[in-house]
Amino acid sequence: MSKESETVAVAKKEFLAHGVPITSKRVNLFSILLASQKALSAYELADLYHEVFAAPIPAITVYRVLEFLQDKDLVHKLDTANKFVACSQFDCKHTHPASQFLICNQCLKVKELGMSGAKFEELKQTINQAGFHLDTQQLEMNCICTDCHVGMTN
Repeated sequence: MSKESETVAVAKKEFLAHGVPITSKRVNLFSILLASQKALSAYELADLYHEVFAAPIPAITVYRVLEFLQDKDLVHKLDTANKFVACSQFDCKHTHPASQFLICNQCLKVKELGMSGAKFEELKQTINQAGFHLDTQQLEMNCICTDCHVGMTN
């Protein structure tokens, strides 16, 4: 089975597990996000969709599909970049109070990590002691990935 076929199979499996009606546009867009190492904007997704599936898709349709997938916790929006990533923990059988996204400033690769409840509570307490209140449970951290860091030191 090819990488693309595996990705589509994973997408369909997750849709069924979440009770999400399967449409070709949902599966195809989710598959693109699953295969991507970096976050993509709606317009980048539309362009890739056209490239990969040889069919144009309006940006408004991409936004509607992304909103639907976000509601099903299959996709995350990175607010700082205004881009989207497939949830890397959708098959996890327990919940995470917060997701951390490590975003490489150089290549834009994204890695999602879960944060334990204890660490999240400690972070919330620190924020509250500083006179602030947490507005979102999603943390986005700008970093340099190992590949880019190694490239910078050579």
